Amino acid sequence: MTLELTKKMSLSVARYRFNVRVTSPLKLPDYAGSTLRGAFGHALLQVCGLSPADREMNTLLLQQSAYVAVFAPQQSAQGVSLNNLAQLPVPYVIEAPLVKAQTYQTNEQLSFDVVLLGPAMPHLSTIILAWRRAFLRGVGAGAGTGELISVECLVPDGTVLTIYTQQQPRVVAHDSRITAPEFNRSHPDGCDVHLWLQTPLRLQQRGKIIAPGEMTAPILLRNLIRRVTLQMQIQQADNWPLARIHQLNDFTDKVTDDRRLIWQDWERYSSRQQQSMKLSGVTGHWLLHQVPAELLPFIYLGQWLHLGKETAFGLGKYTWLSAPWQTDNTTQYLNTEGHRYV
Repeated sequence: MTLELTKKMSLSVARYRFNVRVTSPLKLPDYAGSTLRGAFGHALLQVCGLSPADREMNTLLLQQSAYVAVFAPQQSAQGVSLNNLAQLPVPYVIEAPLVKAQTYQTNEQLSFDVVLLGPAMPHLSTIILAWRRAFLRGVGAGAGTGELISVECLVPDGTVLTIYTQQQPRVVAHDSRITAPEFNRSHPDGCDVHLWLQTPLRLQQRGKIIAPGEMTAPILLRNLIRRVTLQMQIQQADNWPLARIHQLNDFTDKVTDDRRLIWQDWERYSSRQQQSMKLSGVTGHWLLHQVPAELLPFIYLGQWLHLGKETAFGLGKYTWLSAPWQTDNTTQYLNTEGHRYV
């Protein structure tokens, strides 16, 4: 049975690069997504003019603020019933530099990416102001400071569009919508898909993180379908009837795979819970064999959305590679020192 795609799949989503000139030594941990997220949240509260009392009493000012819309959505939008979610996922993903812990010295440049989804787009100016405030206030251990010198929009075709600078501090109009190619025409019989998992992928089933040995291609793809269709419901009030989703899920059962994955440990400190938390997952390369054309738009759009738990920190990031899969050489993909295949 073929699933008819009556229109191109598209989402309001864009990846922005924030470029900061360091003004006092700024130290970031191994993976700084959590650190940057904390600084962003505090700064967003400030630029929205919110007090601790507003949060405690859940005032109208809080409910109608950019802070709630972007950083702490409180409840599902009307008509969004997929998975019976009581609270919507946050409409942003912070993509920190994929480097070891380091200290950026004065006058060095720190660059990191932030993916914004539909509900966050109307607040782009406030988001930029919050990041500017965060680095003026201090980020990371030692509260290193910096100046936001520019913001760029990274277009899917490789174009880099500067939308904000220190010299001209206003947002330039730009396209913030991404449309998946018409794969059902270019790949009517499906195709092999080579994925590079760049940050730990943590998939969950029945409230528990799926063990590496239990991960399968259908589980990966079903989670992608869920992630993308939820965003389409939020942004476009598209009902996505269960029969349609079940049909998509059935396509995943046809997909087999080949893997070069490792289990990677990552730990963050939660200031709210006053304890360290382990957020481990799989990284590496994953080849999906003969993926039906109907599923390819979900894989394409998922490159911006990320997948699994803790996407706000930047976990679950992957890229669809055009490079061919090499079955006889695993070392070209992974530095396996200190890791094990899963």
